[in-house]
Amino acid sequence: MHDLAKNRVHPASVRLIDNLQFRFAAAFSGTSTSFLKSFMQRIAKFYLTKIRGYDPYKLSLATLLFEGSKEEVKYQEKMVYSLAAKYNGMQAGETNGKRGYQLTFLIAYIRDFVMAYNFIAESMETSVPWSRVNELCQNTRKSILENAKRLGIKIEPFVTFRVTLLYETGATVYMYFGFHARGLKNSVEVYEEIEDEARKVIMESGGSLSHHHGVGKTRKKFMPEVIGESGLELLRGIKEHIDPKNIFATNNIVDGRSKKTE
Repeated sequence: MHDLAKNRVHPASVRLIDNLQFRFAAAFSGTSTSFLKSFMQRIAKFYLTKIRGYDPYKLSLATLLFEGSKEEVKYQEKMVYSLAAKYNGMQAGETNGKRGYQLTFLIAYIRDFVMAYNFIAESMETSVPWSRVNELCQNTRKSILENAKRLGIKIEPFVTFRVTLLYETGATVYMYFGFHARGLKNSVEVYEEIEDEARKVIMESGGSLSHHHGVGKTRKKFMPEVIGESGLELLRGIKEHIDPKNIFATNNIVDGRSKKTE
């Protein structure tokens, strides 16, 4: 992914998912009732694991979308696949690519479905320099697991990451986490504490407060650390000037009135 950015090769969309997310997506592919398709699946698995030497519990997957003229797409594909080969990667085919994108659309519905079974899940996102992507993911995972255990969650939480946007200096990292809340009397408070602690670790590991989800009310508490009191006063001044009645985005990012006018 970093090499793609350095070489300024920019497919319309690039998403790199970790092994857990890869296996999660594979679970929704279903099993074929056709003998021929089932046989071909076994052949493909044999090729990947025995000939190419891929470990199914370490394998990651990148889904790519190409757009443009025939010449532009051909050039992008050539560059992408040559870089993939450099790191022992291989083409996985259009079907698997579409399946990866389908997971993106399914995530929100899966989250809503599993909530009925006492499973709380949500996503977070950040931007981070390339040199600290791995560090951020490892530190965030460690924070979530340790705090979940400390707060009485018995079953190890689901924690997974994906890189979704590439820049020359860094990348956008999405993280999904969830846990089984059965038996917890204060599941909402537990979730909020786990997320807040993870957010602190994200920023300590070089990540931003948010990439594009925004700050809103949930992450407003971190704004003093991010931009300082002077920055907050500047935002309050702009807010009061253009929205003196505090109609829009009420109490998002900053309070509607500055300390000097309260």
